[in-house]
Amino acid sequence: MRYTMHAVARSLIAFALAAAGCASSSAESKKLPSVEDSRTITDSVTVVALNQNTRLITVQDKDGHKLKFKVGDMVRNLPQVEVGDILTITYSESIAVQVVKPTGAEPSLTVEAAAARAEPGQLPAGGVADSVTLTATIEAIDRQSSIVTLLGPGGEYQVVRVKNPAYLKNVVVGDQVVITYTEALVTYVEAPKK
Repeated sequence: MRYTMHAVARSLIAFALAAAGCASSSAESKKLPSVEDSRTITDSVTVVALNQNTRLITVQDKDGHKLKFKVGDMVRNLPQVEVGDILTITYSESIAVQVVKPTGAEPSLTVEAAAARAEPGQLPAGGVADSVTLTATIEAIDRQSSIVTLLGPGGEYQVVRVKNPAYLKNVVVGDQVVITYTEALVTYVEAPKK
């Protein structure tokens, strides 16, 4: 996937600076604003049908809703799965936004990815994680409207509204905004309890 200032920064910066209004304000001190937020969702489904030859699997949630999908070749150990097994899925995402004094570094965008899967012979399990870190420079501040203009990677500008004006109290043109967004998905199969 190609990441650009518009593709990533538009959503990350707008979300992050808007969300900054949700945390406690550090405007009373000389600290620059910093905000973190995260959430994790875990759910389990039961395998109700499985065709090992076509790799089609049907799962059902606790409310009786069914979902049928094809398991990709990257999932090894599918023969270990049986009807009645439980598939647990955990999705996590977090965002951290921090305004820092200028470091001299150019605006940048860094993308990191990691993946893991079960060893041969084990029940299928695996996880993937992606992390995007964006650094942008504050080019202009309209304190009356709580609007900040950021310069991101590639010389692209982004205008965003800050939800909580108190966050702009100690911020000046030239400061940098560092945003790190991480998401992870972990799945594993467990045999039903006897």
